[in-house]
Amino acid sequence: MRATATTYDAVTRDILAERRFLERLALRLSRRAADADDLVQETVLRAYRARDRFRPGTSMRAWLATILRRLFLTDAIKTRRRGTQTDTDTGDSLAYAVGGARSGTSELSYEQTLERVDERLKLALERVPEIYREPFVLFSLDGLAYAEIATQLAIPVGTVMSRIHRARQRLKGALAASGYRAA
Repeated sequence: MRATATTYDAVTRDILAERRFLERLALRLSRRAADADDLVQETVLRAYRARDRFRPGTSMRAWLATILRRLFLTDAIKTRRRGTQTDTDTGDSLAYAVGGARSGTSELSYEQTLERVDERLKLALERVPEIYREPFVLFSLDGLAYAEIATQLAIPVGTVMSRIHRARQRLKGALAASGYRAA
């Protein structure tokens, strides 16, 4: 059942009521306050435009989290395709040069974490399908709990656990195939 014209105001109100949740989720994904703000604004705008497609009785939070996560992943794919832009004066990545790393925090982005990992391990991790790799990275590298990952990805906790298990199996297989030996 689709939302009717009389429920638009209620749906809009519910979208705006979840803004704090969206801000926390966006910051956890993007690791930068400015990027998180942009991500939340775009999510709210897209949700508002698609409010007639929201099905009453379903989870507003899960619907919004899905929109936000897809926007984030789409942007990450576009960024990866473009390659990292560098500051020509210093050779640093442009994101770092303009304050890409949040000050006062030890949290690293996925790319920063992978920079510290052996090249063969990186290649093996990239061979793990994204559906398994994403929860694995959130758990193993970012240190999120199963419940946090489930909320972020809008999937059940049991699915998170099985995807992490499958990611480990595939990573072990890829490492064994490449002859990798841990130091």
